[in-house]
Amino acid sequence: PGAGRKQYNLHFINTPIQLSDAIGKEPPLIDKYGLIYVIDEDMAAVKADPKKAIPLVIRANVYDCVDVLLTSEWNDDDFTNFQMSKINIHPHFFQFDNQASDGVITGMSYDQSMRSYVQFDKKMKDGHHVGLPVPMNAKLLKATKPGDTTVEIEMAHHSTPFHVGADIIVGIEVPNGKDARWIKSITPDPNKGFAKDHKYKITFTEGMTHAHKAGQIVSTEYVRYRWWVDVDVGLVFWHDHAFGATTWPHGG
Repeated sequence: PGAGRKQYNLHFINTPIQLSDAIGKEPPLIDKYGLIYVIDEDMAAVKADPKKAIPLVIRANVYDCVDVLLTSEWNDDDFTNFQMSKINIHPHFFQFDNQASDGVITGMSYDQSMRSYVQFDKKMKDGHHVGLPVPMNAKLLKATKPGDTTVEIEMAHHSTPFHVGADIIVGIEVPNGKDARWIKSITPDPNKGFAKDHKYKITFTEGMTHAHKAGQIVSTEYVRYRWWVDVDVGLVFWHDHAFGATTWPHGG
């Protein structure tokens, strides 16, 4: 209470990154497997121009609360994440409970990483998924309007359905148009068997703020961080802490 709130919707994306300009006859040096954090409003421009893929800086004043919503568009592949894409944020110079707030995903800590919200299929072998399963993503079957408390969705095939009590985001890919809501009920009940057509009707604990078009993505693949700035420590380094051996050399 009383803290100034600065909200940032961040995406982790796989996009070409220009590392140097052309020199003489030599073309620009571009990492075509670049991995970088961007904010909602800049994502389209960064994807369109490798020169604009630069490290993201978050600024805050002492006593601010930095409210970060993080999602990922880094799909599974065979050569960078070995069919097991996961990312998060690990900041340095912070005081935190590493069971719930520093990006860790190991040991007895709660998993604070997420998978791609744009992935709806999966490499299969002998009838079984390779690596991690399909992320928990779905698409809206019908448009909704502000105030609606229900949505009709189709889950990604081979993914695990949502469950009562889960918090999901409707329109997760829409800049400044997302709705995060708790699931009050879901029919048919996944606990009694998954729907063969992958379709469900979800009722939320409260109405949505925004209108949503059919086909928009509904997902539980996100993490929300809140950082309270109580002292000026200058520059704070932060990075992915889920797949560092791969993400760090490419920008993450």
